[in-house]
Parts: sequence; structure tokens; C-alpha cells
Amino acid sequence: MGLCLAKRSAANDEIMPAAKEGRSEKHQAKGKGGGTQGEGKDDTKMEKILQRSIVLLGKLTLGAARELAMVKSILLTVVISNKVTTGNPDLLEGTKAVLTAYQEAVKQLSAEQKRNWSSPHVFVWHALASTCQGVAARVGMKEQAIAIEAHLKDVEVQAVAAMAASLSGGPASGKDLQAHQRDVVGKMVKVTRVKKTFKIELCRVEMNTVANTTAQAAQAAIVEVMKCAYQGDQRLSQAPRSDLERKVQKLVDKLGGKSSDSMSVDELLQEIES
Repeated sequence: MGLCLAKRSAANDEIMPAAKEGRSEKHQAKGKGGGTQGEGKDDTKMEKILQRSIVLLGKLTLGAARELAMVKSILLTVVISNKVTTGNPDLLEGTKAVLTAYQEAVKQLSAEQKRNWSSPHVFVWHALASTCQGVAARVGMKEQAIAIEAHLKDVEVQAVAAMAASLSGGPASGKDLQAHQRDVVGKMVKVTRVKKTFKIELCRVEMNTVANTTAQAAQAAIVEVMKCAYQGDQRLSQAPRSDLERKVQKLVDKLGGKSSDSMSVDELLQEIES
């Protein structure tokens, strides 16, 4: 009987470590499974955070874009017109040529000279004003032609006076007459842009001039010339959403769950990247 008890004890000693080892492996496997599940939950939460962040940033960007459009509609005089009409110069190509010449001239300047060089919009303004003055005179818009010509003469008079002051005991500037003319224009004109639109035959002109100056009168005359000679339309309201704004809106709607179309994620990604 003692021999049987000894055998049972030995068998139990062999079984117990195996059972313990089995429980240990099972516990480790459960621990590993629990860790993987926890990491998966964390990844899902992070994806939701990133998605929500993109939606919020998109809404913020779209709101800022609309606010900027409102400010621009208040500050800028905007005209959409044909860029060229029969017998009249091409407004867009004319300003492009001026900007190209400007860029080539800047390349030849030293760093010190570049700091004193005029802004590109000054050159664009002079080209636009000169073109519209010639068109107004040709088509019989005498009042507009006189207003623009008066501005150009005013710029010249002020530039001559400034140059004379610098040569007769005033602060030496080393500028020639044309540089003084650009300075005078820069004080009167704050914005001048001539840009292409999504319609190839049209151009968009944006201007902003200082009140109670000859430039303000010239700006009004330029608008009338563009309306008459280039079939222009002055825009008084906010500009419509740009193509980029529309793409951001689609992304926000899709990620925010508000999109009503059946566009897949791949199709949305392709449209955004196009």
C-alpha cells in the first residue's frame, strides 16, 4: 500500500507542473490577445481624432475664405471683361508683358537696389491706365480719357517736384524721374491685378486706390472704359467659391458624414488630387 501511495505522489508531481505550465501559457495568450485588442482600439480612436481634426480645420478654412471674400468685395473694385475686343489691345497680354519686363529688370539689380524698387502693381497700373486712356480717346469717351490723362500728368508733376527737392538740398535719393513717378503711383494706388479667369476669353481686373486722389478718378474712368469697350461687368458682391474651396467642402462633407452622393473614398481622393 505504501508503494501505491508513492506512485500516486510521483504521478501528481508530474501532472501539476504540466497543468501550471498550461495555465501560464493560456494566461500569456490571453494577455497578448488583450494587448492587441487594446492597441486596435487606440488606433481607431486616433483615426477618429484625425478625421474630426480635418473636418474642423476644413470648416475653419472655408469660413476664413468666405470672410476674406467679403473683405475683398468691400475694398476692391472688380471688373470682369473680355480681355480683348475688336480694335482694342489685349489687357491681359499687355500686363503680362509688363510683368515679364519687370522680372527681367529685377534680376539685374543688386540687393540694395531691390529694396528700393517699386512693387509690381505699380507697373501694372501704369500699363492699364495708359491702355485705357488710349482706348477712351479712340472710341470717343472724352471724359474718361481726360480723367486718366489728368492722373498721368499729376504723377509726372509730383515726380518732377520730388526729384527737384532731392537735387536742391533735400535728402539725396539717387533716383531718376521714372523712379520718382513709381513712388508717386505707389502712394496713390494700393492694388492693381489683371488675372485670367476660368473662361479663356475673359480677364479679371482688381483695383484699389486712395480716396480723393487723381488715381481714384482714373480708376472710375478705367471701369467705364472696360464696361464700354470691353463689355465689362463690375462685380459688387462677393466672389463665388473657388475650385479649391469646393474641393475642401466635398472633403468636409464626406468625412463629416453629410455627403449625400455615393462617391467612394478613392473617387474623392482622385478628385481632390486633380
